[in-house]
Amino acid sequence: MGKKQKTGMSLIVLTITIIVMIILAGAIILTLNNSSVMDRAREAKFKNDIRSIQEELSLRLFDELADSENGNISNINGPAEQNLSSAEKYPGIFIIENGKLLISSEASDKQKEIAKDLGIGEKKEEARLINFTIDG
Repeated sequence: MGKKQKTGMSLIVLTITIIVMIILAGAIILTLNNSSVMDRAREAKFKNDIRSIQEELSLRLFDELADSENGNISNINGPAEQNLSSAEKYPGIFIIENGKLLISSEASDKQKEIAKDLGIGEKKEEARLINFTIDG
């Protein structure tokens, strides 16, 4: 009688293969769930959006300047999302004051930090006076 040839994988090889696959899957999941990667992506997107807003504001200011006879471009003031389409994603965050882009106090600390790194100043809220009388 002839000898039978063994076909297929042994149980030990199969177990080792499964363990290696589990280790690799765990490493991939940990890498993808790393919040610092997502934070960096959000930061890069915000920086890119700020640059787009600045570019649109510059183009708008040059258009206004070219169209005006006396060089007055003061009609571009207020919330940026009302004046610039690229700022619509960030309502209440950016303000245009005297043709200059500012970040409002409503922005998060991270947004303010990124804006500061890109040379955008912060719009400080003015103190409001409250008048009251005491009737006695």
